[in-house]
Amino acid sequence: STKSFIKANAPSTALKCLELLGAAFGAKENAKGYRVLFCTSPVQTSQHCAGEKFEWIRKHFGEEWVKRIVLTSDKTPVRGDVLIDDKPKITGTMAPTWRHLLFDAPYNMRELCAPAGRLSDWAGWEAAVV
Repeated sequence: STKSFIKANAPSTALKCLELLGAAFGAKENAKGYRVLFCTSPVQTSQHCAGEKFEWIRKHFGEEWVKRIVLTSDKTPVRGDVLIDDKPKITGTMAPTWRHLLFDAPYNMRELCAPAGRLSDWAGWEAAVV
């Protein structure tokens, strides 16, 4: 069975870590049964935000990763096993199927931990999603 792993809103402050993460996922996901998606919410007041997110993924991960983008203002209907997101509370129209891991960011450090835990960097991603 394939494990769905969803990475939300790629933070621009961790570009190098994310590039390494992309390389790791590219090498490991098929062997270990991961299906990786980028689930991201565009800023609805920006006419360029959605396109910039696609360009960011294309630049840092390559064209083959663009098809893995899920662009939505409500992440709760997106099916998966784990959502790693820097937003402390994910709400929407449905009960999510995924566990929420909170990825540390300067603005969320005072937040209570998401039910599935926190991730402070990408070094422990695999242990955290199992």
